[in-house]
Amino acid sequence: MHLLILTGAQLHAQPTLSHAVFSLRHKIFVDKLGWEAIRSPSGLETDAFDTDAAVHFVVLTSKGEIAAYSRLLPTTQPHLLSDVYPELLRGQTEQVGEDVWEWTRTTAIPLPVTHKTQHHAVWDLPFAINPAGRMLYLGIVEWAVEEGIKVLSLQCDPSFAGVIQGLGAGAEVVCKESVTKEGKTVVPMLMKIRGGTVERMRACLGMEGMVESGLGDGQP
Repeated sequence: MHLLILTGAQLHAQPTLSHAVFSLRHKIFVDKLGWEAIRSPSGLETDAFDTDAAVHFVVLTSKGEIAAYSRLLPTTQPHLLSDVYPELLRGQTEQVGEDVWEWTRTTAIPLPVTHKTQHHAVWDLPFAINPAGRMLYLGIVEWAVEEGIKVLSLQCDPSFAGVIQGLGAGAEVVCKESVTKEGKTVVPMLMKIRGGTVERMRACLGMEGMVESGLGDGQP
């Protein structure tokens, strides 16, 4: 497996890969998780935030199949927390800026679990155990460090907040969980990237060295 990192412009320039990404998003977030508000007759899940400025992270298997995916959005432009779910902050001021990005649309396809470790409770959950998921999470934070990003903003299911907090990346809950317009319960979080964050994540996830990644070519 390896990780592809693509801007929105680069992804849109590759029809086969972009179709696979948006098809996967529809299968996961609409068909599996029931986000009916974004159901599309095309079977492709896209939104107003899939602009050229978005950054897409795609983990590919050796066969070129998508094993994990996520998207980051600059908070200096329209994004989910500012334009769709501002009520999640319960009146608090949103943290935005050049060094604050929003982390969205994360999924990893279940793969066989070959081992567990006692390093951290995070290993008890399928997503964290999944090799593709580990590569995705670590690769995103490594990229953020390289780009000078200090904070990742995300909204997740309350049951997954503990996993995020257990990654060693300084994640904290911003305020209590809320129910969205679509009836989904989510909690807003901030992952604050500091010195040693990547090293702590590697230790928590049982990984060594930099994630193997490529920029923008879209090839397996």
